[in-house]
Amino acid sequence: MAAFPLVNNILLAAGVGLVLSSMSWMHAATYMPQRSAKGRALYQRIKGYERFINGAESYRQQFYEKKNLFNEILPYAIVFGLTGKFAKQ
Repeated sequence: MAAFPLVNNILLAAGVGLVLSSMSWMHAATYMPQRSAKGRALYQRIKGYERFINGAESYRQQFYEKKNLFNEILPYAIVFGLTGKFAKQ
């Protein structure tokens, strides 16, 4: 019977903590810099490279192997989660 006030106090403290932390994050968000054109251009280049790796065909793979580029592209394939597909082709 004495456990109910303890549970209520814990839930109340967790709720107050959640509200205060979300309010502080919302306040801090107003001072964060907005997205820049340079950042957007970099994001588009990264997505394009991901598409390039994702769409690599077998003749491209043969070119990579001849020029020893396979080892240079593999880390990016790992980051994008395309290792299995890249290795198969």
